[in-house]
Amino acid sequence: QSVLFYAAISWLPSIYVERGWTTGEAATLTAVFAALGVVTTLTVPVIARWIRSRRAQLAMAASMSLIGAIGIASGASGAPSIGLNGLVAYVAVLLLGFGIGIFFPITLTLPVEAARSPAASSALAAMMLLVGYTLASVGPVVLGAARDATGSFVVAGWLLVAVAAAMLASTTLLS
Repeated sequence: QSVLFYAAISWLPSIYVERGWTTGEAATLTAVFAALGVVTTLTVPVIARWIRSRRAQLAMAASMSLIGAIGIASGASGAPSIGLNGLVAYVAVLLLGFGIGIFFPITLTLPVEAARSPAASSALAAMMLLVGYTLASVGPVVLGAARDATGSFVVAGWLLVAVAAAMLASTTLLS
């Protein structure tokens, strides 16, 4: 989740500027993505009541992220006013943002639910955050390196898809 978030927040504007959007249009798209954190904070309790299983909650959020990442990776070149480019981009960013935003707070509850004691919960949460944020810090660098190596964000976009697919696959490992 954090890899997707930091990679997207770092490179989303550049991806769309490369596709022909103005800096302002790309910045607006990125602002919508960032603002979804507030909306999803309010959405998670509703989803938790609607879908009881943590695995199902996380799978739903990861699926949304995966569909959004695919939408971003497969987006067409051209300004948002050309055809469906703008609509596809905004729907993709909304799905990615909602998926990431829902996944994050639910994931934070897992150490409390999985551990047998407060000390074990703290240790598990510390390990989860250390590993998660270490991996997350690498995401923007890898996407930037892919962009530099290939000359475009095509491969970087599909790397986002691969991360989202791994996020979805990881939900099957939960008990």
